[in-house]
Amino acid sequence: LDQMTIGLLIHDVLKKIYSPYLNKILTINNLLSMQKKMLSEIKTSLIDSNIQEIQRGKNLLIIKAVERIIKNFLLFEIKDIKRGNQIIIKSLDSPAYTPPTPLNMSNKNIKVNLRGVIDRIDLYNNTYRIIDYKTGYFEPREIQCMDLSELKTKPKILQLLLYAILFHKNHHNTQAPITAGIIHLRTNNFTFHPCSVN
Repeated sequence: LDQMTIGLLIHDVLKKIYSPYLNKILTINNLLSMQKKMLSEIKTSLIDSNIQEIQRGKNLLIIKAVERIIKNFLLFEIKDIKRGNQIIIKSLDSPAYTPPTPLNMSNKNIKVNLRGVIDRIDLYNNTYRIIDYKTGYFEPREIQCMDLSELKTKPKILQLLLYAILFHKNHHNTQAPITAGIIHLRTNNFTFHPCSVN
């Protein structure tokens, strides 16, 4: 199992276990039910991805690590709800796009399509969070900058800002605040890290 496959596996399982609770206020019982379904969804995702040799060696260790990551993430969300926070999952792995948009570049009008797949959008205490799950290396400073000219060296900010633009264009009548950020799934602390420009 390579890093990309591990990331896809975690994303796939999270999508499957959270999907039944779309547009509902998440409860502790919902998250406990997800914990019970987690192992069977991991097995299903492994089969769907045609991943074999999972009973021994490095693959077995990696799968146990994936189980631990997802279990700890669900426990983190349970604690978050116990602290009085309200979470409503609005979409998972949602394709976002704009119709061809004219851009004026070097005195030429060029039409571009902006597209992306947003891992998760939730309403967290009446603020929309556009969330990108990261399973690889991540430092919070990668999504903070003082000036937009830094975007060429900070692709994660560019990605999050693109997602925010796409969300805003498709939900322009929303009154709730919007923030975009990352939840790093390879830590013990699954805090939402918001993107920050200046």
